[in-house]
Amino acid sequence: MADKKFEEGPAQLDIGMVLGDEWQIIKKLGEGGCGAVYLVESNINKRKAALKAESNFVEGGSVLKLEVAILGKLKGKKYVAELLGSGRRSNFQYVVMSLLGQSLCNVLRGCGKTVSVSTHLRVGIHMLHGLKQIHDAGFIHRDIKPANLALGNRDGDTDPNFIYILDFGLSREFVTKDDGKLVIRKPRRHALFRGTTRYCSVGAHERQDQGRVDDMWSLVYVMVELRGKLPWNNLTEKKELAEAKRLAEKRDLFGECPSQIRDLAIMLRKMDYWARPDYYEIYRMFLRAMNEGGYKFSDLWDWQMKEHKAKVAAAASGTPSKASKKSKTSTKCPESEKKVESEMELPPENPFTDDDFDKNPLGL
Repeated sequence: MADKKFEEGPAQLDIGMVLGDEWQIIKKLGEGGCGAVYLVESNINKRKAALKAESNFVEGGSVLKLEVAILGKLKGKKYVAELLGSGRRSNFQYVVMSLLGQSLCNVLRGCGKTVSVSTHLRVGIHMLHGLKQIHDAGFIHRDIKPANLALGNRDGDTDPNFIYILDFGLSREFVTKDDGKLVIRKPRRHALFRGTTRYCSVGAHERQDQGRVDDMWSLVYVMVELRGKLPWNNLTEKKELAEAKRLAEKRDLFGECPSQIRDLAIMLRKMDYWARPDYYEIYRMFLRAMNEGGYKFSDLWDWQMKEHKAKVAAAASGTPSKASKKSKTSTKCPESEKKVESEMELPPENPFTDDDFDKNPLGL
């Protein structure tokens, strides 16, 4: 009989417990419908990581098994969470992966209703890169949204200036083998709904099997929301949401975005389940928008600006940063700006290469 702590999806583990002869549970970070997430530390090298635990008695089968499979195929790729270990006990199973920082959803709360175009475009490029890596591994994510995007965390050996895609609980493999060759799986006539209604494609609403193009529609909707409300923001019924997406006028949906986002939507409308997105061309489109606006990859992210201004004010006045909230010293002191910038971990110049978006390892 299952222990009561493991009857639901999230497995309730004891603080101090050691798993895999290495990972000691430090504290609980949170939980979702199927998994609880814990901060763990290696008793070998003191590295911090995230451990997700799931009951063996959850209905519908294991989600973590899929996470392990996808993280395993992403091993060695740039800017993805690293699979550090996994295991199974009598009542639960677990996976240990790189520790990430706050979700994009959380950090955006302090940025106001919209973000700058510089942050907007760079978030898009980071999402595009992450999706291409997942697609190149043969999987569709099927739940791209701000809550499933996270900054890195230096304590977990991930880059705090990079946006990582996480949570593969709704993902699905879209490739299979036929006579030893990789081919795209034939779409099912009717698929169960998977995704988040605000960000999923119209095809997902219509219970169509999702392909790479559907992940790209989610990317578009996330980017549109970064610059303003989605037209269906206040709708809750799936049918109403789907209809709103079909009828959304270009001006209403893309009015606050660079024209390249509208161009991307036009490109996606021509694609079907089988089509491979032209990641390289989309990347070039975003780069053109950055060049036209004079934006750089080394610009501060919007969520860094508040902290940056407070530090500049403190440096200019000679007061601690906490007192800078009351300081009326101008934040435009060049010497203070230079001092603070030299101490901050700024985003790097373009961390990507053309090959990151141009290569097609699957050949599909």
